Amino acid sequence: MKSRQRRFPLSYQRFATIVKMFCHGFRSKVYAGFKWAITAGTIDERHVQYVESKSKSLSKFFEPNGEGAFLKDPVTGNKIDFLHMAATLDGILSVSPIPDDLSGWAGDLQTAVIDLQRNTNDSNDLKILQKEAKKIIGGNSSFSTSDLLADIDAVNIANMIRENSKLHLSDAIEKYYSKSGEVNRRFSEFIESFGGKKEFKEAVNSVNLKTGPIVMDSGKFEKYGIPTDNQVKAIREAFINHVLNQASKEQK
Repeated sequence: MKSRQRRFPLSYQRFATIVKMFCHGFRSKVYAGFKWAITAGTIDERHVQYVESKSKSLSKFFEPNGEGAFLKDPVTGNKIDFLHMAATLDGILSVSPIPDDLSGWAGDLQTAVIDLQRNTNDSNDLKILQKEAKKIIGGNSSFSTSDLLADIDAVNIANMIRENSKLHLSDAIEKYYSKSGEVNRRFSEFIESFGGKKEFKEAVNSVNLKTGPIVMDSGKFEKYGIPTDNQVKAIREAFINHVLNQASKEQK
């Protein structure tokens, strides 16, 4: 799948660097392993150390179990994994040969297909797989609701910043989650970022869920082997249907 990252003027690239520095600080708490290095680049440890030296309370606030680790979704009341969202934003804003989407929803799909293999004892029965896949997307899995919302919102907030290089990250987040903000149409905005429903489906169906980097690095590859066509089909369908269903409930 080709990255949808556009070419932006220097002013955007400079601003993106600043945003990435903030995201590095948040991301370093959890998302600093090999998979994140290839999708979002390595952590700038000097920046992280600088922030921690200046404000230990701020650093503690964004610990995995800290008060700032999750946001409360103003629409559903669910938790949004803020650290996951920061890591995804970092990946979207990174210059990398790896498609932007792998740092967010596409990467989570690669882990979700492994969940599907495990939960079904590596079944290849399409009906069994489809039933279980529905439970995985936005369920008690590696692709939980808090991760799903983080992925969707990261794409939408990144697009806001891309369209307005003068928009600060804090302002973009505040605007997005405001009472009349785009969060009320998050799934519709996400679909539209691809160009529409057709393009969204094509993008999902082009994600490599068989030998993608996250699948191969999961530690489960040797146990389950390459996901089957039916396993891939089930998890893709579940994600597409979930997003379209949620979009259909939103304000027009």
